[in-house]
Amino acid sequence: MESANYINEFKKEGILHLKEGNGKVLTFLKPEKWNKEMGQDWIYLLFDLFQIRSICEQFSEVSLDIVEFASKPTIYQSNANALVNEELAKEGLIRFSLIREPNWNKFLFQISQPVLVRLDSGVSTPNHTKLQFPLFSPSVKELYLGADGDVKIIKA
Repeated sequence: MESANYINEFKKEGILHLKEGNGKVLTFLKPEKWNKEMGQDWIYLLFDLFQIRSICEQFSEVSLDIVEFASKPTIYQSNANALVNEELAKEGLIRFSLIREPNWNKFLFQISQPVLVRLDSGVSTPNHTKLQFPLFSPSVKELYLGADGDVKIIKA
């Protein structure tokens, strides 16, 4: 992915619409740009395991291992920490995903902060990439991770 222009646009504007390889438009947003009118259907994207601490309450080693060793794209729900806008959390929970796909991981690394994404936002945009976004895979799972090691399968 030729991402330098997209990275610059995102850093300047705080928002980026990008059509991915399946033809679906992703909306990337800096968390500080989010407002209540934008809704709660956002997912934090992380490029590194240690970023979890910046958005979630501390949770057990078992839960951390689940995130670290997941072999398929997975969306997690967990309790938001105090730094996250409480209106962004739905019933105190936020959603996040650790993106391992090398090209998308590099893109997020270059942004260098947790970023919000709205999947399939349907916005018209000239920005596009041939790369398919991993969270559109039919094998995406969704799990709840609790602070005490609770794990619940939301979508298998």
